[in-house]
Order: sequence, then C-alpha cells, then structure tokens
Amino acid sequence: LAAIPNLESFHNDTANIQVFAIGESTHGSSTLLATRIELTKILIEKGHFTTVGIEATFNEVLELNKFASGASDENAEKVVKRLGYPFLANVDFTNFLKWLKEYNSRRKSYERVEIFGIDTSVSNAPIKGIMDFVKKYSKSLSLTFDTLFRAVQDSGIYRMEPSLNSSILKPIDPFLKDKLQIAEKLISADSQKLISLSSKEEFELFHFNLTMIKQLNA
Repeated sequence: LAAIPNLESFHNDTANIQVFAIGESTHGSSTLLATRIELTKILIEKGHFTTVGIEATFNEVLELNKFASGASDENAEKVVKRLGYPFLANVDFTNFLKWLKEYNSRRKSYERVEIFGIDTSVSNAPIKGIMDFVKKYSKSLSLTFDTLFRAVQDSGIYRMEPSLNSSILKPIDPFLKDKLQIAEKLISADSQKLISLSSKEEFELFHFNLTMIKQLNA
C-alpha cells in the first residue's frame, strides 16, 4: 500500500462514491492482488460498500457468496480452487474470503457484503450450470443435452487463438446456435415439470445460463 501513504485520506476522498473500480496493469501479481484486497476491505469497513464484483463468471461466484454469507460450511480453499481463474486461486484471496465471512457474521442482514461474478467469459460455467440442472431434474433432457453440448462441456464456448497483435476468440462448436434453439424448444415443452420439481431460484439460474450462452454466441 506504499502508493497510498494516507489511508484515512483515501477513505475521505472516496466517501461520496457509490461505485469504485480497482484495476490492474497485469494479472498474477501478488503485490497488486494484496493491495486490491486491502483497498476492498477499507471500502467495506469504512465506506460501507455492500457489493463486491470480481472478474469471474456469475455461476462460479455463487459458491463464493454462499461461503461468505455463512450459508455454506465448505472449506474455503476448496471453494476458491474451483474458480476458473488461477490468479484468484491463491492464499491472499482465500484469506479475504474468510475475512469476509467473519465480517458478515457480525453484521445485520442488510449490512452484509455479497460477492458477484461480473465477467461474461469463455469458461464452461454456464454450460456446467445447465447440465447440473437437467441431470438433477430430467433424465431424458440430461441425455439429450449431453449429446448437444458435448463439444463445449469441458472446454468452454470459445478458445483463445493468437493473432498478429493480440488474441481472438474462436467458437469451439460452430453449430452451437442451432443446438441452443433445439434445447430451448425441449425446455419449453418440459417447462411446467421442471418448474414444479425445482425451486424458483434454480429455474431462474437455469434460464440465466441459457441467456448467457446465447449472448456469448450471438
């Protein structure tokens, strides 16, 4: 935190800010990550921020939020390790998650801090979310979806390919758009059964995953 010699002054300067973005010049720097975490703690404790967005997919961060809110007793190291972002799967971020859980345990419900994933990345998290749902509630859909999405279940929707000056995204399955249309028709035909078997939150997340894949594949 050498770049911010007066932390109290930093807090005063940010007192009226509602959204605070912390960027970085490179991924994987332990110094930058430690600084980000300490700044985030200050914003939470002194600025009373109650939402933290991190560069990971919505689905992946749901498990982090469950842990931080006290709704999950799972080991913090295991929760963090499942993230598809290796620069977050480290001791510093794990300790921050533990700190946040302890912080939330001392706060009233409306004061507790939630974590959300805000990255529409190329990971396979949306596909995994869909497959987990249909495996739980529909054996027939599970078999069909396993065939439809086999090419992207483990690898994600896109792959990064180097170009002249940067990297570009290449779709792994060129027929994914057509397969999504088939999947939507099957879901529509079975929607009442799926709604009755699952919770409202589960079904909404299921639809969220479908929407995310459609947007990424547009």
